[in-house]
Amino acid sequence: MGKIIKLPQSVIQKTAAGEVIENPASVVKELIENSLDAGAASIKIHVQKGGQQKILVVDNGCGMQKDDLLLSYKPHTSSKIQKEDDLNSIATFGFRGEALNSISTVSNFTIKSKEPNSPTGWALNIYYGKEKELKPSGLSTGTIVEVANLFSNLPARREFLKSAQAELTQIKQVVASMALANPSVAFLLQSDNKTILNIPSQYDLQKRIQVLLDDAGKFLDVTKKDPHHHIHGKISLPQFSTNTGKDQYLFVNGRYVNFRASTSAIKRAYGTLLDKYQYPKHVLYLQLPHELVDVNVHPRKEEVRFKNETHVLELLHQAIQQSLDKANLTYRYDPKPAQYVASLYSNLKDSVEMWSVSDLPEADSVTEVLQFLQTYLIVPLKDRVLFIDQHAAHEKILYAQILDFLKGASTEDLFEPKDPVQISTEDLDFEVDDSKLALLSDLGLNLTLEDAVLKIKQVPKVFSGLNLEDFVIYLLSLDEAALSLSYSSDVSNMISTLACKSAVKAGDFLTQEQALRLVKKLLNTDLEKYTCPHGRPTMVEFLEGDFERMFKRH
Repeated sequence: MGKIIKLPQSVIQKTAAGEVIENPASVVKELIENSLDAGAASIKIHVQKGGQQKILVVDNGCGMQKDDLLLSYKPHTSSKIQKEDDLNSIATFGFRGEALNSISTVSNFTIKSKEPNSPTGWALNIYYGKEKELKPSGLSTGTIVEVANLFSNLPARREFLKSAQAELTQIKQVVASMALANPSVAFLLQSDNKTILNIPSQYDLQKRIQVLLDDAGKFLDVTKKDPHHHIHGKISLPQFSTNTGKDQYLFVNGRYVNFRASTSAIKRAYGTLLDKYQYPKHVLYLQLPHELVDVNVHPRKEEVRFKNETHVLELLHQAIQQSLDKANLTYRYDPKPAQYVASLYSNLKDSVEMWSVSDLPEADSVTEVLQFLQTYLIVPLKDRVLFIDQHAAHEKILYAQILDFLKGASTEDLFEPKDPVQISTEDLDFEVDDSKLALLSDLGLNLTLEDAVLKIKQVPKVFSGLNLEDFVIYLLSLDEAALSLSYSSDVSNMISTLACKSAVKAGDFLTQEQALRLVKKLLNTDLEKYTCPHGRPTMVEFLEGDFERMFKRH
């Protein structure tokens, strides 16, 4: 007898269910998507023990007639598509006809439904893949689905489920994403008779972000269009970023997707406003023709593929960058802690929480500066006081100066060594070609290559204090992508390091003239003056009201 056999239908159904139904949250996701496709304006989700014991989803959508109900749980039955060409422009959440079949195979499954003009509804019970009972049922227009004892017929799968609280957290995440994707639909999530989320249909996007992401006032608006794409939504102010993937939502044509490349594009747009371990929170919506995106690339429809991914990512990057460029991102002091520690440094470090939306002062309005602890500069203004970290400020000024130079240096900004520095390319363990030399020329370095000898004739003055031989060898060791100023973390890190080493340090004494010059130079810096190249704040502001609250004057 041969080794290969045709699997029994019961085994096929259970293995197929595993691709679609991973846990209670995936059940909730599939059922909510069916409700949305049915035009529901209200969706209620009730779960017990993290959805492992019971999941109940109630909607007021269009409902189904008896014949459709009997077909709804069969494999590969769908009202969403009819022919192969429909896969090229999918506009619904569901389309494969797998969800109800998969769910009913691994649970005690009951579905009730009623169309608007039907005299009665119908209830159908499927017990772990076997049809048990069909009977009339009195209910309002819409559909009710109950999923009981999920994976009880698959003990091995059930053992891999997490705790009830962990499963509930994932369900809450699914409902939150659906509520953000569908601002006109009401959502109610209850767990063991306790309300977890209650999002009425009257809650617009601003209010939903406030409820689900903790305060919409910490976000900036984003919008950008081209002939085929429209991006809009919200991004967090840099200070309210996250060091996890939490609160990062991208919706493509209303569908929440996991598009990893977008996370990098969004992060890159923030530049030095964030350190490398921070990620901005965002709720972003991308609308484009359905034929330009393929949603049929993942078993649970959680990923998509774009026909022009590079353009989409560039558009996303531009949208974020433009929003940040228009905003004032100065730190704002928020005196939430009851106690005030003696150290001003600790007070600032532990208490800074909000980014200000007020205008920065004009540099010319600064007339006096006080240095404190030979580290911080105190700048009194009409209705506020700025506290500036002298090292972070000088570091950002130098970073901006170097970057501006590299993007458009003139001959007066070049340094010419008395004796040209020479490097033998035969001693290098990588090739030096014309394309790399051209990229270094864009960075302001004038190099010539003759007979395997590289001569350094001119470099930007900002590099004049470096060991030019080591510096050029380092640059040549980078790949060409890393030498592009538009996308290079390597070049950015190199500039950050140079700026950091060259800037005044904490503990350095500054004269009144030096301090005043430093403050005015920072306030006149166009490039993300609010943080140093590593993402630390350069300045924090205290408003008049902050002092009044601190001293209990009102």
